[in-house]
Amino acid sequence: MKEARLMRKYNHRHVVKILGVAVHEHPLMLVMEVCQNGALDSYLRENRGNVTLSEKLRFASEASDSLAYLEKKLCEIKTTGFGMSDNTVIVHYDTLEKVWFYLKF
Repeated sequence: MKEARLMRKYNHRHVVKILGVAVHEHPLMLVMEVCQNGALDSYLRENRGNVTLSEKLRFASEASDSLAYLEKKLCEIKTTGFGMSDNTVIVHYDTLEKVWFYLKF
């Protein structure tokens, strides 16, 4: 529930939005925005050798844009893996709680 409250206050076009929380049964479930193009790592794997330089630069630009947004919100950001291959970012808040943010491209 804490994760949902924290994520709800962020609004950026490249950070997946939280839409709600299902609390009727355990475990609690977050309802999150659907990324129409799927996960970046899957896209890159399925299109290996066909991803243009322009697309790669756009992915990098959008990732840095979203990370800059989170940094401005006073988050300490650590990526999980070089190039964010799994599309997730761990964010440490000043309360030292950890939250996963999913970036969309």
